[in-house]
Amino acid sequence: MNWPLLVVIQIAALSLEVTEKRWALYEARRLANSMSKPMLNIGSRSWMEAALMADVNLDIEYQPGIPNFVLGDAQDLSHWPDKHFGSIFASHVLEHVEDPARALGEWQRVAEYQVIAVPYWGSPHAWLSPQHRHVFIGSYVVRTWWP
Repeated sequence: MNWPLLVVIQIAALSLEVTEKRWALYEARRLANSMSKPMLNIGSRSWMEAALMADVNLDIEYQPGIPNFVLGDAQDLSHWPDKHFGSIFASHVLEHVEDPARALGEWQRVAEYQVIAVPYWGSPHAWLSPQHRHVFIGSYVVRTWWP
């Protein structure tokens, strides 16, 4: 495969990923509204549009300028009761956490619905980013490592 074609394929994959991510964000908002409960955005620094649409924004690092910000760990949401949120939106968060199963368990406990986006497995960024601890294909972890 020549390099220009590879670049075109990657740009097309990224464009599709952004479109799907935006659809997922709007679906998370719709689901929270349908339950008449707030929406939690986990990993609030990743996308300002999501932060502005969420009722609560959680991140492991302080994020100035993010509305309704809560400092916390995506794997420990013990300060919220069961099914407190109508939905959780977590975009490009799960590949960073130490224990995805623990995070998913907490997300299922505190929200009626979980809307999750992870990097497309075919993207070199998914595999080569030093901050990514996991790569997912569908609901399967295909590679786990510790930086």
